[in-house]
Amino acid sequence: LRTEADAAQIIQDIYETLSSQSDLSPHNPLVDAQFALLRKTTFTQADLSCHPLLQAARSELPKLYSRGECLREIYKVKNLLKQPKSSLDILEPYFAATDYQELWSTEVTLLPKGTTHLTFLGSGALPFTAIAAALNNPSLHITCVDCDVQACELSRQLIAKIGLETRIDVVCSLAQTMDYTPDDIVLCASLIEGKEAFYGHLFNQGVKQFLVRHVAGSQQFLYAPAPTPQSHHYQLSCETEKPEGCLHTTRLYTRV
Repeated sequence: LRTEADAAQIIQDIYETLSSQSDLSPHNPLVDAQFALLRKTTFTQADLSCHPLLQAARSELPKLYSRGECLREIYKVKNLLKQPKSSLDILEPYFAATDYQELWSTEVTLLPKGTTHLTFLGSGALPFTAIAAALNNPSLHITCVDCDVQACELSRQLIAKIGLETRIDVVCSLAQTMDYTPDDIVLCASLIEGKEAFYGHLFNQGVKQFLVRHVAGSQQFLYAPAPTPQSHHYQLSCETEKPEGCLHTTRLYTRV
């Protein structure tokens, strides 16, 4: 892209196009192309999040992208479940095209020593993070939490198909109403909405530490940045470096 103005116009055009679509699933080839262009544009621009042309896009595009992402995961898992093979091999093409392995490799360094259980919120139909965690950390048990009934059922079927059902559980619940213990280690995905209320719920439940994924710069047109908890509840302890090619960093907050 030659100029910031060019990039801003592309993002605005994408926003207007996606806003007019009734189907944000992979069945709509226009949507897939627009999402691909959006990812490419945000990666090539340092920060357009404060551009005056793009204030509506910054607020609304992450909601559209989130809906599209959920529908893409459902579409992918349904195809995976149709495959005759029942092994991890079926995930290889998908893992190769994502940054979840690299992202998890940074997040695991934030876990307290001796952690044996992780609660992953916003796991979706295709819980790549939980699968990466189970494969790379044999002593770790993961509980996936999502509020979408269909996504939970599909993820349960996929986890069983690849033989990880004894390592990964799936719970259908709102993150803001789950019961937590003070020693729970919680990882919050980017697509979780209402994070401020969620932070308050964690504090009221006595949770000592939690992790949350965060974006900055032009990646804010894909995902909403993670808000900061109230300073008298939690303080930022550490933030990962963003791996090359990844969208996110991950922040560790510790109870005051």
